[in-house]
Amino acid sequence: MREKIDEIIEFLKSELAEDCSYYSGKVFGSMSSYPDDDVVRVFAEFIEKNAGDANIFAGTAKIENKVINLLGTFFNNPTAGGNCVSGGSEANVVGLWAARNFFKEKKNLPFLNEEYEIIVPETRHTSIAKAADLLNLKLVEVPVNNDFEVEAKIVEEKISEKTIAIVGIAGNTVYGSIDNIEDLSIIALNNNCWLHVDAAFGGFAIPFLKNPPKFDFILEGVKSLVADPHKNLGSPIPNGCILFRDLDYSKHIIHHLPYFSGKKTENRTIIGTKSGAAIIATYYILNFKGIDWLKKRMKSAFENKDYLKQRLEELGFEVLGKAQLNVLAAKPPDNIRKRRNELFKKGWRIGKYGDLWRFVVMPTIRRENINELISVLEENF
Repeated sequence: MREKIDEIIEFLKSELAEDCSYYSGKVFGSMSSYPDDDVVRVFAEFIEKNAGDANIFAGTAKIENKVINLLGTFFNNPTAGGNCVSGGSEANVVGLWAARNFFKEKKNLPFLNEEYEIIVPETRHTSIAKAADLLNLKLVEVPVNNDFEVEAKIVEEKISEKTIAIVGIAGNTVYGSIDNIEDLSIIALNNNCWLHVDAAFGGFAIPFLKNPPKFDFILEGVKSLVADPHKNLGSPIPNGCILFRDLDYSKHIIHHLPYFSGKKTENRTIIGTKSGAAIIATYYILNFKGIDWLKKRMKSAFENKDYLKQRLEELGFEVLGKAQLNVLAAKPPDNIRKRRNELFKKGWRIGKYGDLWRFVVMPTIRRENINELISVLEENF
């Protein structure tokens, strides 16, 4: 088998020929990208680690705790608790699961029916709707303004005795918009309500804006926050994080795994087995590459986003919203819109949302990739 592995790898490559590659520089429709070579090396070195079993992989469990501590400090709460999970979708489910069970305990309710609600922006991620479905909760969707930010006044009007949580988005998937989390925090505090912040994309980007809005635990009303290392931070897939203002906020979702080989049986996530290698790689990025490295990384992404915005507008695209983060939602001119299938056949992957084209400028996108894209868009312009 060893002698044949090169041949087998070539066969597998042929089987995967339809896949696109982030390395091509043609993927503008994804919030993930390739990790740096040193990160890949760390990931590969510790590929066997299962962070779901702290008895067998006690060191990996300690590394996970260190990641949560580092992120707590980064998000203005060194005493935050939480876990690494598979990504933002699981993290959103876990955060709202904790909110629901906290509400049940607070109200001394044996169960909740579908009358109980979470108030969300209409721009919420699909995983929020999945969470509501799984948790048997009603979604109350609130409209957004012209900048695609939730109308905080309407959020407050929608609160009732059935409200379990409010959700704010810090880095919308389509528009890159950032809800006014500061206003939502005040509303949550005034109404004794849980505030969950979905910062899966924006968490590692917003702090590096020129005038960053407050969105994390510096705001007293924020009880849980999601941030994905495998997005802007550049960690390998799969790795998301769910953080709680205090670990006690998640105590009502604890399940024990009595079949484990030691005393550590506590689980506060959905999945059991999870990639220790991705967590260790995230620790490597945070602790050794560091925040200054991330700042430079995001500076490059923002500059490239601004450059792409300028070039798109020169071609007649209408870019919507404030376009603060490294994602652009734009209406294409008719002559370019009609060529979408042609672009797809040439290997370009650009997001689509209704009539809008969605461009995600990940930190791995280079200026030459943007120039190549613009050259293709200019053909027969």
